[in-house]
Amino acid sequence: MPRFALPADPDEAGLVTIAGSDAAHISGALRIRAGDRFAASRPGRLLELEVLRAGPAEVVARVLYDVPEPAAPRVDLTLLVSLPKKRLMEPIIEKASEVGARALQPVIAERCIVRIDDEKAETRLVRWRRTAQESQKQCGRTEPLAVHPPVPLAETVRQGWDRLYVLHESAEELLSPADAPGEGRVAALIGPEGGLSPGEVALAAEAGGIVRRLATNILKVDTAAMVAAAILIASPWRPRR
Repeated sequence: MPRFALPADPDEAGLVTIAGSDAAHISGALRIRAGDRFAASRPGRLLELEVLRAGPAEVVARVLYDVPEPAAPRVDLTLLVSLPKKRLMEPIIEKASEVGARALQPVIAERCIVRIDDEKAETRLVRWRRTAQESQKQCGRTEPLAVHPPVPLAETVRQGWDRLYVLHESAEELLSPADAPGEGRVAALIGPEGGLSPGEVALAAEAGGIVRRLATNILKVDTAAMVAAAILIASPWRPRR
């Protein structure tokens, strides 16, 4: 059963109203009726609701319980993903959301096969953010993965990260949880199908990037993004005070 993100907090009587596509999904595909229960969320909160009435245009329910979300991953991770070919970005967004990354930044690198103009970028951004919202509902996050507009690589590496990992097959050391002690904002830069150019690796290193590889084999963009996220999110970071 998906967990629906509520458009607003419950009112003083503990009632919520859901409209639009979510109402149609609840009453149609899920066949939820009056008396049934379903899970919902607000930022940082988990809720269970009991339906009072349900229709394709509107669902009205009351809150049965409302509790704080369990502790989120302590790593504030942004994946800097070079634009992949085909439609790989959607599954990358979906899996990054499930694993627990906070944000995904599409990156325009030298060797990206995909080139998009401003109009196409806006269209794709809408689709990518919709994917993040759908994943939020499926995996139970209380807030969607933040998906930002594509930007040049040079801009991404100069955003003042506390830790920036540059993933490249030429690195001598493997990325491991031991790479990320402490706390702060972390980013992992994943190159395109042709890899990051030597100049891009050097630029990221000059900006403080730590160059690491992920495996003996060369990984595809989507695989590399998920391996990096899993390693860094599982790392022993201390909670923020």
